[in-house]
Amino acid sequence: MDTRVASPILVTGSHSSGTTWVGRMMASVPGMAYLHEPFNKDFDRDICKVKFPYWFMYVCDENESEYASSIRDMLEFRPKFIQGLMRSRSVKQAAKQFRTLVQFTRFRTLASRPLVKDPIAVFSVDWLVKRFGMTPVILIRHPAAFAGSLKRNHWDHPFGDFLKQPLLMRDHLHPFLNEIDMFAEKKFDIIDQAALLWKIIYHVVSIYQKEHPDWIFVRHEDLSLDPINGFKDIFQKADIPFSKETELAIKSFSGGPPELPADRKKFPRLQRNSVENIKSWKFRLTSDEVSRVRDRVGDASSLFYSDSDW
Repeated sequence: MDTRVASPILVTGSHSSGTTWVGRMMASVPGMAYLHEPFNKDFDRDICKVKFPYWFMYVCDENESEYASSIRDMLEFRPKFIQGLMRSRSVKQAAKQFRTLVQFTRFRTLASRPLVKDPIAVFSVDWLVKRFGMTPVILIRHPAAFAGSLKRNHWDHPFGDFLKQPLLMRDHLHPFLNEIDMFAEKKFDIIDQAALLWKIIYHVVSIYQKEHPDWIFVRHEDLSLDPINGFKDIFQKADIPFSKETELAIKSFSGGPPELPADRKKFPRLQRNSVENIKSWKFRLTSDEVSRVRDRVGDASSLFYSDSDW
């Protein structure tokens, strides 16, 4: 890898766990290069040329030959412009390829530090850290809050994508084989889907915590209660400078006084009251739905949350 480029950062966790908020705040520092969800199978292949076939693709030593070079090109800001242009099916897609070329050329010239925001990469963290020396920041969010967000956005999940990945099932998800089989065979209510998906994702995250205590793990709720000190801690651990301008930006986008005008190009629609956001699930979910989430996640939630958090 290009020795001029500092160690890349990966911001991940479940989707709807605050990864965009955290990623954008970290990328607000000069010298950072924000890279948005290369593992997302629905997005155009402008920043990372490889096409991931499944949601939550698991990359490891055994299948890395299909993906490693494209991810390296992304982290070194080499966009493969001609290849992307040839694949473009519209003027809009071609224009996007050109914008990426210009942006990556600038990142490379300035020796910017890559910051990959991608919850879909959560099962591949081990490999990304080992292969590219990435610094992982892993977000954790309450299971009911996760379910409430998925309910609001009408986001369901194709559980069959897990079954199509035998390496993922072997290495991480075998304890959930029967449940995954059931959810792949029949479409369940989005609340039940969210609960099972949360349990699966954070089972793997709990293993990360045990095996890699040096990684950065952040509960969304803790960061929301005290954004300034929470982000200071993240920045220090990730070796990112924390300035007064950064503090003002965090206040502006976390419910504090609007001391810094919103930069819509860097932070689209990120304004929020972080404290009020903690318990938003209590208004989105019925008492029955909360009970269903709690029953399905079972003891897994106790690894991160106490009874009082419900």
